[in-house]
Formats: sequence, C-alpha cells, structure tokens
Amino acid sequence: MLHRTWNEDVLHLIALHLTGQDAMNLATTSRMAYQAAILRVAASAKCDSPAQLQRFHAYILGRTEDGRTRARYLEDLIISENSFLRRRFIQRDIGAELNDVVDTQVIQIMDILQAASNLRRLVIAHLYRCMCTDPRMASSLPSLHALHALELVCVGDEEIKTISLPPNIVTLTLSQRSSINSAPSFLRLLVALPRLKTLMRVGIR
Repeated sequence: MLHRTWNEDVLHLIALHLTGQDAMNLATTSRMAYQAAILRVAASAKCDSPAQLQRFHAYILGRTEDGRTRARYLEDLIISENSFLRRRFIQRDIGAELNDVVDTQVIQIMDILQAASNLRRLVIAHLYRCMCTDPRMASSLPSLHALHALELVCVGDEEIKTISLPPNIVTLTLSQRSSINSAPSFLRLLVALPRLKTLMRVGIR
C-alpha cells in the first residue's frame, strides 16, 4: 500500500486529522500506522445511553503502553441527555413525583472530565444536577484549559448563577428549556470569557 512508503512523520500528520473509526481503519493497516493512529481512536466520542457511557468510562480511563490514560488524548466529547438513567421517586413532604439522575452516571462523567486535560469541545446535559451530585464539577470545568467550545444542554438559571468556566472558551452554546431570567448572572458569565466570539442560545422543547 502507498502509506508503507511514507515516513513516520507523514503518518503522524495524517493521523492528527482522524478520529474514531477512521483512525481505527488506518491503525489496522500496518505496524507503523498503528503506532501513529491508535491513540486518535479515543480523540472523539459520543455517549447516548447509560450503557455507552459505562463502556466508554472503562475504555477511556484505561492506560496506553506508555502508562498514560487514554483520556489524555480525548478532544471532543458529547454526553447527551440520554446518557443519564432516570429514576422516579416520591417527595413525601410535598406529595410530588420527581425525576432525578442516577449518581453513577454523574460520577463516571466526572472521572472522565478530570482525566481529559486536552479536551477541546464538550457537549453536556444536566450540568446543574451533575454539580449537585458530584462537587468535583465545580473545579473540573474551570481546569479544562484547552476547552474552546462548550454546549450546555437543558441549561437554566441554576447553572448560570453557579458555574465557572475556563477563560479560553471561544464558542458557547446554551440549549434552554426556558428563558434565562437572571440577567446579572448571565452578564457575569460572559465577562469572565474574554476570548468568547460566538454565543448561541437555542430553545428546546
């Protein structure tokens, strides 16, 4: 094959533009290609169910031959609303049936974020519930210094009032179920993002 005549630098350069299955396809063609591309398999991921999140958590926190976790190579991560296992319970003092997320998924997400120091894009649902369940969220987001694109799904006033974000964010997308009423908190959030170029607010049903 043609790539067998390429040197290692060329293969590494090509691999930098591949993720997921494309990187895996290249990695399986030769020993040199494997060394260049295998770590790019974990560069991009989408979790769309609790089972997917559990499998990804186990894989991405595994270690490579050099002893590093695969999460160091993760650059693009989507945690959809479907990643959270829902549970219903009765709050007896008000006689209401409420929905909540299960702690297991939140802990798995936080484990991944703490290890993903090179994450560049993150899409995450139910941020406020994650923050309430696992206090690591408050410190994990600001520490993602490579993050430049963030989308918060099902965001509301609670998140806007309490979250802190890394200052290098260039693109911020807020997918809202209702309008954000806390204007001062919203302005505080924007002022703390000096490199922000694109702000998108999307209503969802």
